[in-house]
Amino acid sequence: MDQTIPKKAFIYNNIGNVYSRKDEKDQALKYFEKSLVIRRKLYGPDHHVTADIYNNIGNVYIDKGDYIKALEYFGKCLPIFTKANRANSPETALTYYNIGVAYRKKGEYNNAL
Repeated sequence: MDQTIPKKAFIYNNIGNVYSRKDEKDQALKYFEKSLVIRRKLYGPDHHVTADIYNNIGNVYIDKGDYIKALEYFGKCLPIFTKANRANSPETALTYYNIGVAYRKKGEYNNAL
């Protein structure tokens, strides 16, 4: 395997993070999607490395106010973390937190708990 390919996924993810912090959400999504395509090919759709990108994309959708889409992406990563024996990992805790934020912003406070 070409060793530059995993690095490209990492770089695309970092570029996505920069755009997200600059509040350029559409650009962030573009680079997160590029990273996601590579990670799916390298690791498969159910690998925790792929799930990290689902979480990043979900956060962008929260920032864009699309809470349903955000929850869709968080819903993709949570079972992956659980299945990968990462149920008690910081990534899983962050995903639960993000789900709570999305529900809170939707005004669904009972689901946010």
